Amino acid sequence: MGALVRILRELVDPRRVLSEAQVTSVVTYARDKRTLATERDTTHKDESVQKWHVLEGLGCLSYEMA
Repeated sequence: MGALVRILRELVDPRRVLSEAQVTSVVTYARDKRTLATERDTTHKDESVQKWHVLEGLGCLSYEMA
């Protein structure tokens, strides 16, 4: 995990419920300039659809099997 991700982890996931891959995905998603354009396409949809879209884009709807 990179230094930036380690620093931002406390903001993104203070309770540490996400995997390292999911935290990295959140940071990568937030840093991507295309994210704003993609999210703009969902602003007219219900809030639940918007949340689902973000979570799917982040890869947070997939689970790691240990």
